[in-house]
Amino acid sequence: MNIPISYVNVPADIHQNQLPKNQLLLRLNAGGFQLLKNNFNKPVLQIDFDRHKLRQKKFWISDNFKNRISSLIGNDIRILDIEPDTIFVNLNHFNKKNVYVQLQSDLTYKPGFKNKTKIQISPEKMWIFGAEEALREVDSIKTEILKEHNISQDIKKDIKLIIPNNLKVSQTKASVFLDVDQFFDDEKKVDFKVINAPGHAKIILFPSKEKVVYKVFKDDYSKVKSEDFEIVLDYDQVKRKKSVLTPRLIKSPDYIFDVHIIPEKVEFLIKR
Repeated sequence: MNIPISYVNVPADIHQNQLPKNQLLLRLNAGGFQLLKNNFNKPVLQIDFDRHKLRQKKFWISDNFKNRISSLIGNDIRILDIEPDTIFVNLNHFNKKNVYVQLQSDLTYKPGFKNKTKIQISPEKMWIFGAEEALREVDSIKTEILKEHNISQDIKKDIKLIIPNNLKVSQTKASVFLDVDQFFDDEKKVDFKVINAPGHAKIILFPSKEKVVYKVFKDDYSKVKSEDFEIVLDYDQVKRKKSVLTPRLIKSPDYIFDVHIIPEKVEFLIKR
């Protein structure tokens, strides 16, 4: 009686056509009815690469699987011989390369919403397997295009990978996560800080305060204070005969974005 072998958890870097023997020949002591029953319900012996460490050079079927084969064909059937009783494992491996997964996307957001953090993709890198020449031409594996429009909430999706025909891969999908939140426009009035001014210098500024405009996510809106910003005017510009001063924003909260200061130029008078 022949019994097929099914291999599971076969590593992606192993050639399918070099898997060990795909069936066993059993010599049995059994009645005709018992054998007929197995012909109608053909048992299959499943061998797990991970569990049974099939990367070794030899693997003894009799020692490892005789009891399981008996349970598959019926414990009332006596196994006289298993051929072959040993599987010889001689597995050649594909060349492999670790490459980035590249997300292709077509995303639009509902007004007042955007992704709060960088779009996350998992895995960021993956193994690809194949001929050396084929691997040399590939630096990344692209996803199918993620199309989402009028987005106003978090998105978590699995998306298929586009795999070249001449390659094998460790997986065929990637997970994408967008952390989406509502944001608001806001502004704060901030005092100038004049630097590099001599002790006797008195300078009058027009305007006397700078306006900082920015966007902030809903959860962070109440955190922002005028004291979180620092805007400087360099007195050296006066020494260089500049007619207006250019303010610089040198400190702001890291959780705000699209930050601008108004006006971009400040007029001044030197009080003698």
